Amino acid sequence: MRQHQNLPWIGESELVWSGHTEGGEVFEQTGVVSYEGHSCRCRRVVVQLEQPTRDGETEIALLTNLPENDASSVLVAQLYRKRWKVETLFQVATETFHCEIKTLGYPRAALFSFSMALVAYNLVWVRLFWSKRLNG
Repeated sequence: MRQHQNLPWIGESELVWSGHTEGGEVFEQTGVVSYEGHSCRCRRVVVQLEQPTRDGETEIALLTNLPENDASSVLVAQLYRKRWKVETLFQVATETFHCEIKTLGYPRAALFSFSMALVAYNLVWVRLFWSKRLNG
């Protein structure tokens, strides 16, 4: 999960360089997250971005409880980047195709509207993809 400013994080080690991924340098450290009397040991993966986000952030911190043997810090950063692309797709679909219509108070109607927005997004993407491919 993404570490936000209000999440209580206690680092137990220094940040150590782990590698490079598309978009930035990857660092890692171990530590503990505590919340409402519960604590969880985890790894903190920090990506120092080559280009700032649209909000001006120059680094992104992720927290994971995946063991290093299952997922390296570079893999964690790459997986989050893919998730970020999916979230951006949903934001674009929501804003462009107006799929969150306030008057649709019924869950089925809202779900149908959102589904149609995603279908429209896919049609536009396929059209752009094939036109670029056919035109070289």
